[in-house]
Amino acid sequence: MTPMPPLLPPDAGRWTLHLHSAELQRVKPSTGMTQLMSLHTTLIVLLEGHCLLTRGTTISRMTEDTVYVCAPGSTYEFKTRGGSPLVALIRLSQYEPNGYEGSLKASDSSLLLPLLGESAVLPPGAAGDRCRSICAHYQSPDPILALRAQADALELVLEAASSPCKSESDGLEQARRQLEEYPEQPLSTEKLARAAGLSSRHFAELFKQSYGKSPLEYITNVRLEKAKKLMLSSGRRLKDIAHEIGYEDEFYFSRVFKKEYGFSPSHYISRRKRIIAAYGSADTLGYLLPFDLLPHIAPMHPKWTGYYLTRYGADIPYHLEYGLAEHNRELRLSQLAETKPELIVCPPSINGEEFEQVSAVASAFTLPPESPGSWRTGLRQLAMRMGMEKEAEAWMTRFDRETGTARRKLAGFGKAPSILFVRMAGCALYGLGSPGILDFVYHELGIARPDGAPPDAHPNYPVRLQAFDADDVDYVCLLIRQDSATLEYWRKLTRSSRWHSLSAVKEGRVHFLSSSPWREYSPIGLERIREELAAEFAENNPCQIRALSMEKDWNRTYPSY
Repeated sequence: MTPMPPLLPPDAGRWTLHLHSAELQRVKPSTGMTQLMSLHTTLIVLLEGHCLLTRGTTISRMTEDTVYVCAPGSTYEFKTRGGSPLVALIRLSQYEPNGYEGSLKASDSSLLLPLLGESAVLPPGAAGDRCRSICAHYQSPDPILALRAQADALELVLEAASSPCKSESDGLEQARRQLEEYPEQPLSTEKLARAAGLSSRHFAELFKQSYGKSPLEYITNVRLEKAKKLMLSSGRRLKDIAHEIGYEDEFYFSRVFKKEYGFSPSHYISRRKRIIAAYGSADTLGYLLPFDLLPHIAPMHPKWTGYYLTRYGADIPYHLEYGLAEHNRELRLSQLAETKPELIVCPPSINGEEFEQVSAVASAFTLPPESPGSWRTGLRQLAMRMGMEKEAEAWMTRFDRETGTARRKLAGFGKAPSILFVRMAGCALYGLGSPGILDFVYHELGIARPDGAPPDAHPNYPVRLQAFDADDVDYVCLLIRQDSATLEYWRKLTRSSRWHSLSAVKEGRVHFLSSSPWREYSPIGLERIREELAAEFAENNPCQIRALSMEKDWNRTYPSY
């Protein structure tokens, strides 16, 4: 019998682990942020409160004393329904001898994953105490304490690797995966609870707290989502589809489907007769949804298209890899050909050679280059290609009406707040926003533009930190690029006196943005930007606050009788 290969390379003892960064983070209630990219092996520990951790498509109800592991290149997101849970994030890099005396080279950090697993339970208080120590010492100017942080990080890895225990969330996640992988099997709550090592009642309570549905509701949702994909991609009879997802009775399946979605399976199929493909970027999805059209194939990624993946992923049977990378082009084209679309919607950034290859698969349409108001042109052109001009005009009429309402809310008693949009990349600050997005924000929404705001057509125009405190800046909206160099600079900046001396920081006037929707120029992207700004600033408009304050002072001085 061939022996099982070791989980770790035999020279694992030669590895050197480097503490790349350590921080404590308060989790705020969800504001629609996208998942963050983990550039290094990241250990996450809950220190206070209650929190859900999403890693890719895996959801874990976090518990204290558990070390959660995120692989390099994966994505993660925190969610809380209330309060401000406190989590520790420990980021590690891995090195190995380079063949020369005293020389090291970076090694594949994913090799740590078999050692750590997805999570590990430590003795009560151990993980929290260790992480607090790491974070405190990492930020210390004392080199001895900084070295102690490195040693403590290695100890945390060894403790997690040596732990024989698994958390309750591991058992829950195992049960959830079983439901995802075998929806056709009759799995009772009792059987799932036994597999998770929990009582039936405790399992059911934890499952609903973690995933928002009971086990029965969850398996029903999984079955119906699989049914939708089969209906759109297989051309099979409803009776056969019902059997494949675990329903013996075709008519019972139809009743369950209609109860869940409000229409029958046959009506769902009739609504999705048009086979449209979205290609390359999130923008293409953002142009199709105004027509109430979902593509059969689209680029999907937890970070870059998380908004669409969460809401519509189950209704899109084929998921393309996101972007226009050269090395994946052949795979993308073969997936397109498999779906046999009538139309392929492409982003403006597609090159001529790839557009020719896409056009060889089916009729293709390229969105117009971005410029102020070009989304309207693009929507009308796409409508003409699909014979849906009335739908486009109706959507734009509603969009303009809702934009007018948002503009009035933002203006409050006087004028809308002035906002400086900034992005951080590497060790520098630049203007944020493309010409189309900034035109919409400053002109259609009526946000006031500070005098020092960078020109629209210069994305690499530098912004100085002092601009945050300019007299005509009410708020700063900051987008931080999620790469190692930028995050390291961000951490250093936020620990500096320069940062904490800024009035905008002390007064809580710095608002953080996510790349989605702020890097997506599309009708749906602009709609989301409008809703985000209205929700964040309409009630906190300094002009409105000052007006209310003056009104209160007037009423105190001249009370009515």
